[in-house]
Parts: sequence; structure tokens; C-alpha cells
Amino acid sequence: MLNLSVGSDPELMLIDKNNQLKSAIGIVNGTKTEKIDLGDGNLLFYDNVLAEVNIRPGKSADELVGNVNNCLRKLSKAVYPFRLHLQASATYPAAECKHPDALVFGCEPEFDAYAMNIVQAPECKTTFRSAGGHIHLGQEEGNWPLTAPADDDGGFNRAWGRIWVVRMMDLFVGIPSLWIDQDPHSPARRKLYGKAGTHRQKEEYGVEYRSTSNFWLRSPTTVKLIYDLSSFVVDFVGNNLHKELWKEKIVKDEDGFERVEYDCVYSPTILQAAINNSDKKEASAFLNGYVKKYLPSALYGQILAASEPVQVNLYQQWGL
Repeated sequence: MLNLSVGSDPELMLIDKNNQLKSAIGIVNGTKTEKIDLGDGNLLFYDNVLAEVNIRPGKSADELVGNVNNCLRKLSKAVYPFRLHLQASATYPAAECKHPDALVFGCEPEFDAYAMNIVQAPECKTTFRSAGGHIHLGQEEGNWPLTAPADDDGGFNRAWGRIWVVRMMDLFVGIPSLWIDQDPHSPARRKLYGKAGTHRQKEEYGVEYRSTSNFWLRSPTTVKLIYDLSSFVVDFVGNNLHKELWKEKIVKDEDGFERVEYDCVYSPTILQAAINNSDKKEASAFLNGYVKKYLPSALYGQILAASEPVQVNLYQQWGL
């Protein structure tokens, strides 16, 4: 895929020497409007009680791995003596959520690629918090499917290119993630965030896929796998292969006007429910059927290998 870039804005929890959760407020001084420059294109700030970083995008799997490593090294030093904790959700002690900024989810609205509507951020009513690991996909201006030129309908092709990418990310990344992501706290996260199809369209570069938690930062191997799967998806849509799964049909309304509708060869409703409910039983038909059918066998094998039970130490994996 021509000049595909993959980046992320992961949120990480902080713990003290006794492995107790700590709010990032007061440990991290940067805010969403005044971020701390960690150097090399990496930015640090707190978001509610979590530490969040903007990781410089990479234009290859190896470059992304290097960028993540560089960012995590800088981040671990910035929060020392506290430690980074890779977990999808947790209930924080009430004492860590007293700051006014800890009582607000400052997220902008998301967009649903299936219902085609806006999804507002949830209200912050408890001390339960979740950590995302969103995947930012970027492409040079004018390239299908992420930055296709606007047409007479005011950007119809561009918007729909991103919709197809998000739907295929659900199939080829969201479904496998139910096995790759071994964090037992991930299902609870989806009560707040991480529903299938959730994304933000980014006019400046492409799209932000928001279903994934921060699990894929656990090692260089999983970062590379996510890059390769994302690259496959953008190529898949760029070559219009998604039309083998979402078949176009022309229908006429009662006034004789034609419009395009789509018949999907699988049930999008079941796929969404499988992801939203972390339901491997429902998801297995998608993994063993469509994912296995369309992915290169080596890449599918990497999914299976990454799904094997593993004990992960973030600091050991990245040499922090």
C-alpha cells in the first residue's frame, strides 16, 4: 500500500511501587491542549486519570515498532518512579478521582460505520475507567480509500472509503483481537468504549479506528501484527475486494429514483455483537471462515501464534 502510515494514541494506567493504581493527574503535567513534547514526534498528556501519548506514525511495520519503542522508553522515564501498566479497564480508588479533570470524559463524539450516526461520549458517573489503543491509518492525499479526492457530492468517495476500511478492520482486526487480546479486563471496557464500527474520520490523513484497547502494545510482535493486518485491510479495500463481501445492488424507490444498497454475505449484526460482547463463540465463524479465507496463510498463522496464552511484562518486552 502506497505510503500507508499507522500510528496510535494509547492510554496507559500508572501504578506505584505497591502496584496500586495512581491517577496520572499530578504525575503527568501535559493536557490535551498543552501536551508535553517527548521528542521525535511523541506527545504526552493526561486524559482523565490515564497517561496518554501520541505515537509518531510509522510507514512500515519495523518503523512503527521503532516508534513505539522510542515512545515507551521516553514515557517510562517521564512517569518514573511510577510504572506503566497495560490494562484495558479498572475501577480506581475514589481518592484518585477527586480532581475535576478526573470527573470528565473529554472524548469527542465517535461515528458508527454501520448505523451511520454519531455516538456521544459516555458520562463519567463512577470510578471505572478504560484504556484505548486506537489505530490511526493515514495515506497520501488523493489515494483511495483513505484520502480519495472529494467529488461533486462533497467528499462522498472519501467518506465511504473510510467506512469500508472501518468495516473491514472489524472483520480482519476486531475479530482476531478477541483471541490476541488476552486481557481479562477488555470485555468490561466495551461497556464504555470499543464498540464495533466506532471511528473518527480524519480529514488531514485518513481514519482513526477506535475499537481496539491498548493490548497490542504489549510487544514488538503484536505491534508488527497490527500494522500488517491494517495494511492488508487498506489494500483489500483499495483493490475493491470488499465488494466480494458487501455486494452492490441498484434499487428504485416509488418515484423511480435509483440508489445503491448493499447485501453483505455475512451478518454485520452478528459480527458487531460478537465484538461488542467479546463473544468468541459467535466470532469463530468469522475467524475460521472469512478471515482465514482472505488473509495470506502466513499472516493468519501469526494471528494463531499471537493467540497462544502468554504472560506479558511490558518492561521486559520493550527493554524499558
